[in-house]
Amino acid sequence: MKTAAVWMAMAASSVLIQSIGAGSERQYTAEQRELIAVDKRFQRAFVEKDIKAIDAILTDDYILVSSNGSQLTKADVLKDAASPESTWEVNETRDWEITVHGPVGIVVATLHEKGMDAGKPFDSNVRFSDIYVQENGHWRQLHAHASRAVTVK
Repeated sequence: MKTAAVWMAMAASSVLIQSIGAGSERQYTAEQRELIAVDKRFQRAFVEKDIKAIDAILTDDYILVSSNGSQLTKADVLKDAASPESTWEVNETRDWEITVHGPVGIVVATLHEKGMDAGKPFDSNVRFSDIYVQENGHWRQLHAHASRAVTVK
């Protein structure tokens, strides 16, 4: 049932996301602003290595499909975030497009991430979509998908 609600929300969201329009000055609802705040807290947690915050935001069955095509679980993300081999200097989102359908929220945005991973520097922009569900009055991230941000001509 939960899965069906998520897929229906995703399909319905495409119409609203298209109506928001890139480049326009957005007026967000209270729920959308709440999701932006959760997203900012989540991204900042990587810079601050706040593993408890990451753990609280991700559902136990969380799945990330990363920009290189690999699939990561919540345990994988927590391990990577806690590793001394991984550091984030910048991890900031912008250009949010947000749709809320009852207990399901979809966040589409651009993430600038810069730091070090296993001694190698990284500095990239990714476009992502996150699916959030409300649990006990809190937005929690159920699924994420990231793609390298590219300019389309």
